Formats: sequence, structure tokens, C-alpha cells
Amino acid sequence: MRAEMKTRRVAQSGRRIMAIDLSPAEVQLLIEALDSHEYWQLSDQHYRRDGFVMEPGSDTASVRRQIKKVEALSAKLHGSLEKR
Repeated sequence: MRAEMKTRRVAQSGRRIMAIDLSPAEVQLLIEALDSHEYWQLSDQHYRRDGFVMEPGSDTASVRRQIKKVEALSAKLHGSLEKR
């Protein structure tokens, strides 16, 4: 099954907004995948504890920025579930 995707440009920022029809279960799956990515691929081992990533998550500045982006996207996805 192919998800329907609509795109539009936001004039103020020049960003492209993409709307994808996903079920709540699919959004939850994406949230879990982001959490796993942050834990196993992005965070340094000594910042991992009991399934959580402790601040700052990495000793590398560029990786810390990536972690913040992943956390922001995850929060945005969580917010979409709460609105339903």
C-alpha cells in the first residue's frame, strides 16, 4: 500500500511541507524507530542507561545537534498523536 503524499511550500521560510496520511500505529512505529536510532546509532555508549540517553548524549557537537533534531521530530510526532 502506498501512502498518499501532498507537498506545498511555506512562503515565509521557503521550507517544503509534506503531508503524509499515516495511521496512529504507523506514527508510533516511527517514534519507536527514532528512539532506537538515537540510542543505538547516535549516542555514545557511556550516555546510555536503561534504554534512555542521558544528556548530552554524545561528546561530539555535530552528533549532539543530530540528537536534538531526532528528539524534536519525535516530539512533533507525539504531538500529532495527541491531536487525534
